[in-house]
Amino acid sequence: MDSVFECGQCFIPYDEQVHKPLSLPCGHVFCQECLSKQSKDFITCPIDKFSFAAQAFTLPCCYTILANLPKHIKKASSCIRHPKRKVKFMCKSHEKFLCTECVVDHTGAGHNIVAFSINTSVVKSELKDLESICEATLKENEDLYKDIDSKSKIVKDFYHLQLSRISVAYENALKILQQKKRELQSSISKYLSDQCKLIEKHKEGVSKILESSAKLLQQLKLMEKDLPHYESLCANIKSLKQELKYLEYPIETFHYQYMSFKAPETINIIFGTLEELEDLSELESLGQKPKKSCSHTIKSVLTNTNLNENPTTTKSTTPKIPEKNYKPEEKNLENKNPEKSPEKVNKNRQNFNSRNHPKRMPWKKRNRSL
Repeated sequence: MDSVFECGQCFIPYDEQVHKPLSLPCGHVFCQECLSKQSKDFITCPIDKFSFAAQAFTLPCCYTILANLPKHIKKASSCIRHPKRKVKFMCKSHEKFLCTECVVDHTGAGHNIVAFSINTSVVKSELKDLESICEATLKENEDLYKDIDSKSKIVKDFYHLQLSRISVAYENALKILQQKKRELQSSISKYLSDQCKLIEKHKEGVSKILESSAKLLQQLKLMEKDLPHYESLCANIKSLKQELKYLEYPIETFHYQYMSFKAPETINIIFGTLEELEDLSELESLGQKPKKSCSHTIKSVLTNTNLNENPTTTKSTTPKIPEKNYKPEEKNLENKNPEKSPEKVNKNRQNFNSRNHPKRMPWKKRNRSL
């Protein structure tokens, strides 16, 4: 029975120091000292000669044998370096246990060597000191823990307070931003509607201008087509105006009070007829259809005007225009201003009417605006 608790190679009882039981992969158990004497790289089992790559300190300990050691086998305080020798001395300087062979290395200055003896009272006092130190440290740690716990609560409360403040500030800022967004959107929409209205008005104005421009262009094209006819008509009107200038000179008559020819009224009729002809020519040039044509107007004037209302008058002669006075003046008119302006013609008409007929109102030019 004792062989189980002894090494099978050195036959020394197992202990917890040098002769620690180590288990091999093959299942056999040997002490640490015997296995460490073999090769460093390979270990061979002394029984079945099984080799494997390992070292002694890496092998597992067999705690089953150590737990079941018999009571009569006391744990001797052996030296670590010399397991067969017991510890006899102690170096307090280095706190090492020494046998009779190891003490030789700790002689001299710097080594405090004393005899080794187990003194439980000293150990107990040291343990009590350590216990008091542990209790004080524990109490200190408990107080520190409570302080940390209270501070952690303060930090948590501060954290929750700051979170609530941040959430409130965020909500307020969000409300302000939303209100600002609505205001900006409303202002932009209002500005857009105003600009759209202005653009529509501008479009309407431009469309009207385009329509009037198109109409004017059409009228100009019609005037361009009727331009030769209009030029000839204007030339005829100017020649008629020049011929009517003959009536502005004095008339040689006998018994003027019995004369049936009424010159001022006839001149007014002729000038009115000329103005009607000008208006009709302008209407025709603009492409509008007048109610009466130029030829119809001239025929109506000729048929309604009678130069001899009283055929029984005696000693009356037709008006004569002196050739000597007219021809040089006609030449001068042709040389100076062949196309006499309407302002001068109107002035001559007014002078003629005011000189011969003071009671008659001056002839007024009609408005030709279309």
